[in-house]
Amino acid sequence: MSLSTNEPAGPTKDDRQAIAISNASTRQVIDAGGPSEPDDQDIRAAQKYFAKSQSENTRRAYSKHWAEFVEYCQWRKRVPLPAEAKAVVGYLTYVADAGAAPSTLRQKLAAISYVHKIKKHPLPSHFVEVTTLMEGITRAKAHKPRERKPLLLDGLHKLVNAIHAPYPVNLRDRAIMLVAYFGLLRRSELVSLMIEQVAFEPRDAGMAIRLSKSKTDQQEEGATLPYPRLDEADANVCPVRALREWLAALRDEYAATKGPIFRRIDQWGHIGEGALSGQVVNMLVKRYALKAGIVAAGDKTFDISAHSALRAGMATQLDKEQQPFSIIKKAGRWKSDSVARGYIRRDEDELRDALKRAASK
Repeated sequence: MSLSTNEPAGPTKDDRQAIAISNASTRQVIDAGGPSEPDDQDIRAAQKYFAKSQSENTRRAYSKHWAEFVEYCQWRKRVPLPAEAKAVVGYLTYVADAGAAPSTLRQKLAAISYVHKIKKHPLPSHFVEVTTLMEGITRAKAHKPRERKPLLLDGLHKLVNAIHAPYPVNLRDRAIMLVAYFGLLRRSELVSLMIEQVAFEPRDAGMAIRLSKSKTDQQEEGATLPYPRLDEADANVCPVRALREWLAALRDEYAATKGPIFRRIDQWGHIGEGALSGQVVNMLVKRYALKAGIVAAGDKTFDISAHSALRAGMATQLDKEQQPFSIIKKAGRWKSDSVARGYIRRDEDELRDALKRAASK
């Protein structure tokens, strides 16, 4: 976060040195995920378990948000730990006025509160001034979100048919769409897949992908995802065929038999060793949806993303086919019923037809 404003200039060089010292001390605690007691042997031994209490992404985000809050406090000559209500209110207001969404503010407040929690100070998220402020910001910034389109099977066919990228990008992108769709995969899960996690069944009956961990599986118990091999009529959207073709290209032409499945490819068609990012997957979905005519350029009403098109798309497709909710929830690996139901997105025309059918019985 850049503290640029028309008000007094940001932190001085001495301020930044103090910030760096404060950040380094607190970051050690965040990375450990628990209290720091150098003189307590048992606590030192427990650090490896404290470190597992949060994901690496959460620790990284908390460190970043905390550093920003410390910088703000140094700039405003306020104490970041333990922080008074006016320091937290001032910081959240500053970030909100800079254009941050309420969800971003909640993340930053969670990071500040987490540091206070592990340092055994009162939680800023419980301050009445802070909760009142957050309610006001949420109301002030309330707006109607753009409708996110789920991708049903007919749309999936259109999306795959729009993949006209040159070889080998076409094989990779086709496999990305189909593996994500039929596995109801989150982007983070998709890009973390390894070749070693794939097992093809005898007689090409299907395949299984073993997830080592996911967003809702912080204990890393893992899950096995079954993938069907579709009939010839639907061969174009068969995830098993698509992944076989892509892995064969990796193996035969690039000698890749382990490591990330979905890799970066440069403009000359050279495949790298590193995995794609989730942002690239999202960009690919948007690009092919535009080419397929699923969304129109400049449409301010509808939007599409990898999450809504692929993960919510298959959940909605399963619901449309009247599959039991328990099956849908298990397929998406959701812990909460309410969260799972939020991924089932039937449009107004479908709801209108359903009501009409119910009334005519």
